Amino acid sequence: MSVTCPFTRFCDNQVFTKRKEEPLKAVVNYSTEDYKILDSLENISLDNFEEKYDLIEGLIIALNMGKSGNIPLKNQLVVMKNRMVK
Repeated sequence: MSVTCPFTRFCDNQVFTKRKEEPLKAVVNYSTEDYKILDSLENISLDNFEEKYDLIEGLIIALNMGKSGNIPLKNQLVVMKNRMVK
């Protein structure tokens, strides 16, 4: 997965895995629309957080894999967390 990340960030992509004797299996499938959720974290509430959690987590992993981090995104997540805790 880390090999594909630099080439697939912020664009439509699908990553598959193929193991011996097993059929082709989709690992991730992100569209340009999926990435927009990270630009609208202020719209995430307690009501829809669980529904969006897997997508947000996967996108964060895909964006940061092979990198040392993303301070602006971290700050957005901290603001979202603080807002939801209140």
